[in-house]
Amino acid sequence: MTPKRFCITGATAGIGRSLCKLLANENVAILAIARSHEKLLALQKQFPSISIFCSDLTLDYKKAAEAIIAFNANVLINNAGVGYYGAFENHTEKELEETLKLKVLAATHLISTLSCYWKKNGQSGVILNVSSVAAFLYYPYFACYSAANRYLLHLSNSLYHELKPFNIYSLCFCPGSVATEFAVKASHGFYKESPQMAMSQEQVAKAILWQIEKKKRYLIYNYKFKFLVYLMRCLPFRLQSYLLKKTIARRLPKI
Repeated sequence: MTPKRFCITGATAGIGRSLCKLLANENVAILAIARSHEKLLALQKQFPSISIFCSDLTLDYKKAAEAIIAFNANVLINNAGVGYYGAFENHTEKELEETLKLKVLAATHLISTLSCYWKKNGQSGVILNVSSVAAFLYYPYFACYSAANRYLLHLSNSLYHELKPFNIYSLCFCPGSVATEFAVKASHGFYKESPQMAMSQEQVAKAILWQIEKKKRYLIYNYKFKFLVYLMRCLPFRLQSYLLKKTIARRLPKI
């Protein structure tokens, strides 16, 4: 069996960093990609076996794709992402572009480049895209993020059967609230996720590695959020939107 060689985007914080830690402790080959060279060096100092590549995927994802191929990765975890709470018309152009470039353009290019390379060379591989439970919901005041993750979910599911005959697996991981700095940035510093309400980064990272091992097409994580998605989809559209709006309202100074 060919040893797994992982590439992880968004590797210096949150879920990405936890994945690097778990895999490095197992002596797995890792290419960590992130925009901060300083944070990448700090990660490599802690885990010397990790290879690093500095790339801002909102600006140039083609060089990142070349680095992944040069590293000979056979597992790609598309983890990089960002989102912002608030009224759609109040988002800056930069916020909208950053959200869409990471979750749509960069992710699509990396998936396309790597899957084409693997097919051409007869290589097997796994691409896991980190989406969100927001992909299953109509989310007022979180519209761009939920729509971008919906795209990533649909792309992953559509490619699953297309690539599977070539022993290439397109998977999608959809977590609920995770104890990272995501909510702080999304709310511009106003809101921080309660550790009691959110899942730990390590817990989520382990679930991702389990999904890759099992090659499960998509996974809503965990059971609480799986039930939430089921419940919301049973509700009338207006009630669902009202309840989701309320969850965002407490994360912003005012809606």
